[in-house]
This record gives sequence, C-alpha cells and structure tokens, in this order.
Amino acid sequence: MEDFTVSVAFDRTDVEVGTGPISVVTNDFDGDDNLDLVVVNFGGNDVSFLSGDGTGNFSDPTNFSVGQGPTSVIAEDFNGDGELDLAVSNAFESNVSVLFGDGSGNFEAPVNFPVETFATNLEASDFNGDGELDLAVVNFGGGEDNPDRGVDGVSILLGDGQGSFAPRSDILFGTGAFDLTVGDFDNDGNEDLVVVNAFSDDVSLLLGNGDGTFNEPINFEGGERPNAIKSGDFNQDGNLDLVVANADDNSISVCLGNGDGTFERADFSVGLNPTDVGIGDFDGDNILDIAVANFFSNSASILRGDGTGNFDNRNDVGVGNTARAVASGDFNEDDRLDLVVAKLGPDEGPFATDISLLLNTGPLIRGGRDNDILPGTTENDSIIGGRGNDSLYGKDGDDILAGRQGFDRLFGGNGDDTLRGGQGRDRLNGGTGNDELTGGVSIDRFIFNTNQAFQSEDLGIDSITDFSQTQGGTGDIILLDLTTFSAINSESGTGFSIADEFITVTSDELAETVDAVIVYNSLNGNLFYNANGSEAGFGDGDQFATLTNTASLAADDFFLRS
Repeated sequence: MEDFTVSVAFDRTDVEVGTGPISVVTNDFDGDDNLDLVVVNFGGNDVSFLSGDGTGNFSDPTNFSVGQGPTSVIAEDFNGDGELDLAVSNAFESNVSVLFGDGSGNFEAPVNFPVETFATNLEASDFNGDGELDLAVVNFGGGEDNPDRGVDGVSILLGDGQGSFAPRSDILFGTGAFDLTVGDFDNDGNEDLVVVNAFSDDVSLLLGNGDGTFNEPINFEGGERPNAIKSGDFNQDGNLDLVVANADDNSISVCLGNGDGTFERADFSVGLNPTDVGIGDFDGDNILDIAVANFFSNSASILRGDGTGNFDNRNDVGVGNTARAVASGDFNEDDRLDLVVAKLGPDEGPFATDISLLLNTGPLIRGGRDNDILPGTTENDSIIGGRGNDSLYGKDGDDILAGRQGFDRLFGGNGDDTLRGGQGRDRLNGGTGNDELTGGVSIDRFIFNTNQAFQSEDLGIDSITDFSQTQGGTGDIILLDLTTFSAINSESGTGFSIADEFITVTSDELAETVDAVIVYNSLNGNLFYNANGSEAGFGDGDQFATLTNTASLAADDFFLRS
C-alpha cells in the first residue's frame, strides 16, 4: 500500500532587515526588472528597502522612517507618475503614511493621513468608480476589554490620483476588526470589503455601492480569533473565495463563495497561532495554494490546493523565529514561486531583526507509514521516505532522496543527486551524474550498475561520504555489477576471487598503470575502473567514485553481482 504525499520543498536563507519585521511586500521598486522587498519594522518605526538581483540575493537594507508602530504595507502608484509608492498603516499614531517612490528604490518623507484608531492593515482599490486608487484601513478598537482605545471598523480614504486623499469616512462595527480583503464578492461590478473580527470570532462582509459607500455589514461565523484574510478563486468556479487564519484554534477557514455574497466554510489545520495568509501557485499546477505564517510554531505552512477548495496536503517549513507575515514572488527567476516570511520576535522580546527567504526548490515527495514507492518528476525533487521500507526514484533533475526509517532503496536517476540512506540497511544507486551518497546508520550498499558496459557519462563520479568497514558489525558494501564492469573476471560474490584484480595505491598516476581492474587511492579516496590493466590510461574505464572520508578499503568490502 502507498500513502505518500507530494508537496513543495524550500531552501531557507535569513536576511537582515530592521527591528521587529511585521509585514512585507514584493515588487520591482528600482526598475531593474528584478523583484525587491519592502519590510515594515514595527520596533524601528521604519521600512527597509532591499534590492533583489534576480538570483535570490538582496542588498543590505536602506531604511525610511514612517509613523509609530507601523503594522502593514502595500505598494501602488498613488500619484500617477508611473512609479510605485508605499502606504503604511501606523497603529500608535492612528494614521497612514504614504511614501512616494522615484523608481530607483528611494522614497520621499512620508505624508500622513489620519484614520479612526489603531490602524492595523490596509488595502487599495477604486471604491467610488473614478478610476483613482482609494484606501481602506482597518481600525482595531479595544473591544469590551479596552473601550478607551477606540471603535472598531474601517476608514475609507478616497484618492485624487495625485497622491492626496480626502478626509476619511468611517464605517464602525464589529469587535476587534483586524484585517481585510477587497473584491467583488456578489458579482455586481462594485468592490466589496470583508473584515475579520478577532474578538467576536466572526467575519463581516460589507457590500460596496460603487460610490465609496458600503452597506451595513453582514456577519458570518469564523474560527477562534480570526486575524488574517485573503481572497482568491480556490475551486475555479469564477467566484471569489476567502481564506481566514484563526489564531486560537490553529486553523485556516476556506470559505467558498457562491457569487452572491454567501460562503460555505471548511477548516484545515496549520501550525500554532497562524497570523497571516498568502496565496499563490507554489507547485506549478495552475491551482492556487495557501501559505500561512505560524507565530508560535516558528514556521510557515504550505497547503496545496486541488482545485476543488480542498487543502488537506500540508507541509511545514521552519523559519527559526516567530513567523508574523508572508509574501511571495519568484526571487531567483527559476519560474517557481518563492516565499518570504517576516519574523517579529517573541511576545516577551527581543524583536527579531531578520526575515526568512524560502526559495522554492521543487516538488517534495514524502512517504507515509507503509512500504511506499516514491517516484520523482522531471524537476529537482526532494523525496523523503517514511517509516516503511521505501523505494525512492529521483528520475530527472538534481534530486534529494532521504530514506529515513526502514530498509530503503534509493535510485538517483539522471542529474547530480544527493542520496541519504537513514536508519535502516539501505541500498543507494546514484545513477547518471555526479552524486553524493550517504548511507547513514547500519549496513548500506552503494551500487554501481548501468545494465550495460561501463561508460563514464552513465555513472559520473559519485561521492560516498560515510563508508565504514565496521558499520553494523560487518560494514558497508560497494556493489559492482559485472555487466557494467565487464573487465572483472572474478566470480560473483563477496570480494575478488582473483586477488590481484583489486589493489590500493597512493597516487592517481599509479592507478593508470597497475594490473588491477579496481584501484583505490587511499590518500584521496578516488576509486577507479582500470579496464586495460597496466597499459597507459584506463582504457574504457575511468574514475567512478570518491570516498570523501578516505576510509580504508579492502577486497572483501566489495560484492560482485553477475
């Protein structure tokens, strides 16, 4: 029986920013056609600009001051000059800072616009149909426990297209309004708002009238402490759906829209205390997936969508500190969607000063409890066995295969692969390419076989990192197939029945001129197939492996298979 799952693997790098990163937006802010980052630093009262080079690397941060307690950022062209600007919500000053960009990565001093109270998150769209961008800003009031803080709701700031905004109009409602998303949820052509209310455990839909005003909120039940929301079409029916992060029950709610302002909800487990959600196609199947920042798990959850609204397939990626917000983009231009995670720091302090860049390395194929057959794809796969005796096949691409528990069989296939055996008695065959083979615990077999006569390009030069003559009591084995190594005349079985067909030397030059067929240089760990004996060179043979730990190697460490 097979019970494996296919997800997405990421390679993490931490990048220094300001103090207390809490929100991040991606776009090309300096006009070089590479994605850049702008990070909101809650503890530093500023934003950091980091220029991307298109390979997944970023410049040192350049910081620009904003208001007190900044919490969120969006990027749009608010003054119509063709360059991206920033809008930042400042919780402690109850306003929004607009910073006009010059297209080179620089931003002017902020122009501030007041809102009702404790601005947390914001979105931009055209709410009154004049063709100019407006702002909707969430006001996080104190609720019943903190009535002096202010009133919950949303402030609407209508833009004039030149970078200025009319005095706000406030829509007051809810308890603990915290985040919002914008879209046409009833298909009437007008932009609507959906707001999550953390204290009342519900979600408010405000249908837009197209003139900058909104109807009274329609509330529907959410999870426990909903605090983040995004919208997208998750079941591909043409209607906008919602995804909501529920901080206190460690879940997300996927609310499938019916196109008339109503929704059908299903919940999916994530990490501890989810605080933000993002959407994108992370596995390249043209179906939206969901990324979640898990504050107390110090991780991001990736939930693959199946196109019907189901998100049961989840993979968690550690980020080393409290994950507060997520954003996505192809930062190294490999046509895979990557992630960036803002890490605020623990509640008790201190603030974090870095973000995690998670570069998408391709499919992650993971075994379950049974004896699984785990096939790779044509991409660079990460294939991880489960508890059973698994067979892992890398196929094409530069793959990572990890056996974990059980007696596993790992076949690298084409590409320069990394094979790690794990805890059981494993069999590792790198296949084509220059592969890295690590047996792990117990007695492992390193197999060299192409089912045809030896050709160097069919095997490459594999690196065996942990060969041991004593592992598991009897030691590891190097298995040579006699069809591939046809110059060997010894009988099949352990060791060489013709003793002088294996020899140890102390230089690669000597390996070319000895009579032995299999020659090991004990000084550098190089292992050769010497197909023409003492004649110069290796004939049809060549080097096929290196024991990188320069382990001792004797004839009975080999098994010859006919």
